[in-house]
Amino acid sequence: MAERRPCSVCKKWFQADPRAGGRQKVCSSPACVTEANRRACRRWRRTNPEKVEAYRFRKRLPATPLPAVEVEVVQPMRHFDADVVRQGVGVKTMVLFEEFGKVLLARLRHGVPTKTKGKGAEIGKVLPPAPRQATASGPGPP
Repeated sequence: MAERRPCSVCKKWFQADPRAGGRQKVCSSPACVTEANRRACRRWRRTNPEKVEAYRFRKRLPATPLPAVEVEVVQPMRHFDADVVRQGVGVKTMVLFEEFGKVLLARLRHGVPTKTKGKGAEIGKVLPPAPRQATASGPGPP
């Protein structure tokens, strides 16, 4: 049976959802859910200031649509430890490197064709065997 507990926002007692276990801290009132979400976001922004700064800086960069690619997107900074680089060069420089890497990869992919031309639909299919030529009876060629 689900337990009753006080809402951390409005302080009214509520019946917790049994699926939530001990995680549910607020009642199902839309105002309380909104307030709990606001508090959680505020707490996250306090503990992750560099990510907030990177997000805001990235939003200020001019938005240029990248060409559509039909291949899997690769993270441009996957070879580097992002925390070490961020501490070394700063958040804004790190964001600029990431965005430049994305643009560079998109431009490189745009120049290289991603689909095969011609018999691309037949790749991966097993073709029927070619008809055999009739053989003459008797000895073969000298």
